[in-house]
Amino acid sequence: MNVGTKVLLLVVAVAGFSVTCFGQAAVPIEKEPMHRLKFENQLVRVFDVLIPAGKESLAHTHFLDGVGVRVSNAEMSEEFADGTVEKFTAKWGEASFGSGPAFSHKVINTGKGDFRNIYIELKPRKPDAGELLPLSERDSVLISNERVRVVRRILKPGESTGVHKHPLNGLGIVIYDARIEISTPGSAASIVDAKAGDVAWQTAGMSHSIKNVGTTDFVAIEIEIR
Repeated sequence: MNVGTKVLLLVVAVAGFSVTCFGQAAVPIEKEPMHRLKFENQLVRVFDVLIPAGKESLAHTHFLDGVGVRVSNAEMSEEFADGTVEKFTAKWGEASFGSGPAFSHKVINTGKGDFRNIYIELKPRKPDAGELLPLSERDSVLISNERVRVVRRILKPGESTGVHKHPLNGLGIVIYDARIEISTPGSAASIVDAKAGDVAWQTAGMSHSIKNVGTTDFVAIEIEIR
């Protein structure tokens, strides 16, 4: 049985279970209106999740592994298909990893501020045999497992990563608004006013450098897909 068939069977089984537990069918995440699809390729789907204060999402199902990156502070709770309710506090710049088996839940914003989360769904695939990007003193590892390495990178005003190559496919997610200069070998440098929640895909083998040319720290979450 191939991976696609397994996922399809899991979708059918979980959807039927959700009808009984929620009183309504739990929809796939792409059908949940607060999960806005921002980017997709052969390896990932990236959703920009925004749940206003006092609101809740529809019941929805996660079938695959994923990484969540918070771009807000918020008081939250989530209700699972078995009726269990758990509270949690979302903190700006934190990252979390979720893995199978598939599960259904709905997320409720119980606080006074909006909840925003960049959610990266990892599609099934064979692991790469590539190396990870070397770390610098500006980097701290948040998550490391067989699927991903998640790193927080901070550049103070005037600091640069220097030219570096990304051995693996991955993404960069901006945590706070900042002004940066991006340089690619053989091309002119460009100035970017990066916004919190911006996502950039990084293809394996690409080389570039990032310099903070603004007046505030540049903070990003780098996700390397293994």
